[in-house]
Amino acid sequence: MATVLQRSFNRYTDVLTFLQDYYWVVGQPVFAGFIARSLLTYPGIQALEWAPLM
Repeated sequence: MATVLQRSFNRYTDVLTFLQDYYWVVGQPVFAGFIARSLLTYPGIQALEWAPLM
């Protein structure tokens, strides 16, 4: 059970890291469209948002 949970957690962590890198390359408008697919593919992620640090 622990191995299954760790693998699932790693998949979600990987997608979040990828999305961060993607955002830095393409910017906000393209990012918003791109994350829609990720939300469908990873049902454990309930929301992703653009939240710049200022």
